[in-house]
Amino acid sequence: MNQKNNKETTHEGKFELIDSIACKIDVLSQIEDNFFVETTLSLLNDKQKTVVSAIILEGFTEKEIAVLLNISQPAVNKIKYRALKRLRKQLQQ
Repeated sequence: MNQKNNKETTHEGKFELIDSIACKIDVLSQIEDNFFVETTLSLLNDKQKTVVSAIILEGFTEKEIAVLLNISQPAVNKIKYRALKRLRKQLQQ
C-alpha cells in the first residue's frame, strides 16, 4: 500500500512539473506575442495604432471608434485600410 502511494506521489509530482513547464511556456509565448504586436503597431502612426488596436485587439466596431474619435465611420475604415496595407507591406519584406 505504501509503494502505491509513493508511486502516485511520484506521478503527481511529474504531472505538477509538466503543468509548471507548460504554464511557463504559455507565459513565454504570450510575452513573444505581445512583443510582436507592440513592434508591429509601432510601424503605424498614432491614429492608425488607435484604430487597429481598438478594432482587432479590443473588438470595437468602426462605428463605435468613429464616435469615440469624433470622425465618420468611412474615415475609420480608410484609416484601418491604410494601416493594414502598411503592415502587410512591412511584414512581407
